[in-house]
Amino acid sequence: MNRFLLLLALCFSQSLIAQKRFDFLVGATFSSFNTDLISEYGFDTFREEYINAGGSVTSEVKNALRPGFYIAVEGDFYLGEKTFLKTGLKYMTAGDSYYFKTDDVVLQSSSGSETDERFKLRPKLEYLSVPVNFGLDIGDKFSVYAGLTPSLTLNNVLRNNRFEGSGDDVKQKWDGSDNPVDEASIVTFVNAGVTYIFMGDSNPLLILDLRVNHSLNSVYNDSDFDNSAFDFNDTKLWSVELGIGLALNSAGSK
Repeated sequence: MNRFLLLLALCFSQSLIAQKRFDFLVGATFSSFNTDLISEYGFDTFREEYINAGGSVTSEVKNALRPGFYIAVEGDFYLGEKTFLKTGLKYMTAGDSYYFKTDDVVLQSSSGSETDERFKLRPKLEYLSVPVNFGLDIGDKFSVYAGLTPSLTLNNVLRNNRFEGSGDDVKQKWDGSDNPVDEASIVTFVNAGVTYIFMGDSNPLLILDLRVNHSLNSVYNDSDFDNSAFDFNDTKLWSVELGIGLALNSAGSK
């Protein structure tokens, strides 16, 4: 019996070795929290203080997707003809974005059009992740996958902009504060995605990857806010990733 189990394990490991593909991806992330933290961060108070000091605003405080980026190296280890285990290592930036407009500062484009500038507040989180997904090939070009992504929080920053100068000589500057709220050290995301091979029939392949993530636990873990009107510790993060990269098939792969 022990010999049979050993033989089975060897056959399984040989299958993983014989059929695998490595993806090298870089792309953009667009993320937001599950709830607005405008009041919790005091950004609405800042807007009111700006008005009381004589400033002119042309919008309420609004929420927008926060742009970021990611870099990933992942391997597809085939368990069968079409099924595979996808895992690897990924670095990702995410968070949220809030803003309100002011006509005290006007941005002029190269075409001559003018738009009101924005005061911005952007919570930023950085993660090092180990995705663990199970996938299925659909035809020769598409594959779908889903699973979990445990992530280690590397950095937690709150950034806000300001303007210096006057007239045509106004420059945007950014300030930041580290760890404005204590972060959760480990965040686990549930995710699903699709990969499309859009160029190449052999090594290397050019691929597009689209993935959606949602955290299962809060991205913050701060005891100072346990009894607040809104608990920072209820804040979940979702993100969309769109990446492009190269896929390398190993010898013996499909």
